[in-house]
Amino acid sequence: IYPFRVLTGAISPDGKYLAYSDTKGIRIQLVATGETRVIPQPEELEGKQVDWEVVGPWFPDSTRFVANAHPIGLFQGFNQGGWYSPGSSIWVVSVLGGPPHKLRDNAVAYSVSPDGSWIGFGTNKGSLGDREIWLMGSGGEQARKVFETDKEGSIAGLNWSSDGKRVLYVKTDQSGNTLLSRDLQSGPPTAVFGPVEMKRVNDFFWLADGRLLYSVAEPDSFFGSHCNFWEMQLDRHTGTPIGKARRLTNWTGFCMSGMSITADGKKLAFLKFLGKQTSFLADLAPGGTRILKPRHFPLSESSEGVVDWTPDSKDIFFISFRSGTHAIYRQSLDQDIAEPVLSEGYGRNPRVTPDGKNIVYLGIGENGPPPT
Repeated sequence: IYPFRVLTGAISPDGKYLAYSDTKGIRIQLVATGETRVIPQPEELEGKQVDWEVVGPWFPDSTRFVANAHPIGLFQGFNQGGWYSPGSSIWVVSVLGGPPHKLRDNAVAYSVSPDGSWIGFGTNKGSLGDREIWLMGSGGEQARKVFETDKEGSIAGLNWSSDGKRVLYVKTDQSGNTLLSRDLQSGPPTAVFGPVEMKRVNDFFWLADGRLLYSVAEPDSFFGSHCNFWEMQLDRHTGTPIGKARRLTNWTGFCMSGMSITADGKKLAFLKFLGKQTSFLADLAPGGTRILKPRHFPLSESSEGVVDWTPDSKDIFFISFRSGTHAIYRQSLDQDIAEPVLSEGYGRNPRVTPDGKNIVYLGIGENGPPPT
């Protein structure tokens, strides 16, 4: 359907439009007909290469949405904080025509409040990402800082409750990511998911009915190959989970992020993606300071990643999805054929023992406990 790789997208509250960005810019599609038009590049960015990020949700009137323009090639991955603020800028795009209108430099917009009066954004990058969350009016006015963390951490991904009084965001430190809920006016944050749970969460969205919709990588997922949607009810006033989480889908072969939903809750838009790992083999120059003759190894179109060597450095072990499930293979450097070593029950982190006779790994199913 799309000739260029889609980066981000969001559906309008009335369900009439789908705004999305690809490697060529921003586009708006009329959902009923599929008719698509390109948003012209603002004069300030003419001749410059940027990655556009469409921010959801739209403004409630379905005529405008927020977009970020980022220095090209700086995307960190959805579960690694996405893009950062240095060099990025925030823009408003109208379906009525014309180029985007800039609101702010060196900032990354996260979301628009339910009533459309505020835009949440991040700025002031530290060692792990942006350290401050701010709010500004829909026209960029009355900007004020609401949350911050120290230079060794980061906070990102502001999400609103339906009444606009409480938010969700992700705090990152040396222990990992934590999903927090917090009142915008006062009070300490409440933890929704800790670092262990967040290792498998790709993205999240707080629905108007109080449910938290989130994408979770399955235990056997490898580079975004296997995720499903889950839901959990959150208290609108305290942000604490109510009851147990429930799995909504039973999909395989891809993962999801960037959720947006129509005002009536009947249509959900999301980005479907599949990661791929490719490994290379190269010779080391004398002194070990340069590599020579890099080449694709093993030579396959599947997602494959080298994990370890045999002690004599003649064979490699790698993880591959070539059979439709992630498995461990062994291949000699002078051979074209890989030998399957473990075809079922693989979890993660394989390592060859020092004597080269065994492989230690974390298994799933009957071969081991599910990874946390």
